[in-house]
Amino acid sequence: MKLKFFQFGKHLIILPFIIQFFFNSCTNNIEQKKVKGVAVEIAPEKSMSFNNPSIFMGSSFGSFFQMLHKTGDYNEMLRYTSKKTKEKYSNEQLLAFYTNFQFSYPLKLKAKKEENDKIILLYQTTINATQKTIQFNVVIENDTCKVLLDNLDTSKPFIGM
Repeated sequence: MKLKFFQFGKHLIILPFIIQFFFNSCTNNIEQKKVKGVAVEIAPEKSMSFNNPSIFMGSSFGSFFQMLHKTGDYNEMLRYTSKKTKEKYSNEQLLAFYTNFQFSYPLKLKAKKEENDKIILLYQTTINATQKTIQFNVVIENDTCKVLLDNLDTSKPFIGM
């Protein structure tokens, strides 16, 4: 019997090392790095880019512009209107257009193409139970996407409607 006790005693000596290993592996990695003295480098905060219409504030520019319309933030829509459009139409005309056109249909970005100085965003949508593809023209001004309007027809504000 003494022989079995001594064999079990060898395992008792190893048991504290196993427990110590278990508790060390369960600690938070940040704490381990502090204990080990390893320096952690924190990346600088990235600035938000406003010049990519495909990825604009977490969605696409068309979805962002639509959200402004749904919330009635027409003055903000005016801020995201191109200089060329503002030269063609007055602010009062643009605000009247933004308040009167229908823009509450689903938008799904399908394609993006660049042509000369403008970017064309093609959205698939359903308007009055009809599948359509609309064209949303965007230009980059001062590192920000801005909508480019060719006409102020409230029944057809975008090409393809």
